[in-house]
Parts: sequence; C-alpha cells; structure tokens
Amino acid sequence: MSEIVCILAGLTFLLPAAFVQVDNSVQTHMLNPDLNLTCKETFASYGGPNGEKVYVFVWEPYPPKPGGPMAATRQWDRIVAGEKIKVTETDQFMGKKQKVFVVHLKRSSPDAVIMIYASGVTFDFFDKLISSIKYTGSQ
Repeated sequence: MSEIVCILAGLTFLLPAAFVQVDNSVQTHMLNPDLNLTCKETFASYGGPNGEKVYVFVWEPYPPKPGGPMAATRQWDRIVAGEKIKVTETDQFMGKKQKVFVVHLKRSSPDAVIMIYASGVTFDFFDKLISSIKYTGSQ
C-alpha cells in the first residue's frame, strides 16, 4: 500500500495514499494576558475513503484549555518518537460518546504538546500511524 508523508509544525507522519487533507489552520490563543503569554495552535485533519478520520493538534507551548471528558476503555504502552506514551482507546472523547484512539506527545525545542486522534480506524492502523511519527528540526 502506498503512503503519503504528512508534515505539520515540525512533525512528520505517514498516512495511506487514499487519505486527503480535509482541514488545516493556525490560530493564536491568549493563555495569560498579564504575561502576554500565547499559544500557537496548528491543526490538520485528514479523511480516508471509508470514513476514517485523523486529527492532529500541535500546541506551542501547551493547549489553551482542556478538551472535555474522556473515558478510556483500553490503554497500551508504546514508544513514539523516542518517548514512552500511552495509546488510549475511548468510548467518550472531548465530552462526546465516540470511539477514538488517541495519543499525547510532548516535544521540546520548541516546547509543544501534540495530540493525535483517529476515528473509524482499527488499532493496527493507528499503531502504524503513530509508529511513523518523527520530529523534524531540532528536538
């Protein structure tokens, strides 16, 4: 199966060639007005031919607000981009009843929190996706 290389805010990962980018945006959020501290949010979403969806958020230096309640049904340990992380399968995510696979990563130089989640995919698909993650530039 052929793949495409996706590049987003110092992050690269692979998706099947049949996937297309659906949305992308860059926004700035105020974290602390007294300190003039802001968060740069880079977002992209991708869709597959059978309704699969992949969402990627990169927040520099960290997210502006929590995303809502999550209920984990299973978790696995993985090493992704040299970092030990948990892969979580949910039945509630961002306050909605939905099955997704999700990971949270922390990057340095520049500091960032990364969240990648997918719906309508198998564990094997998500595991292959996160196994392909690499940071570009200095880390």
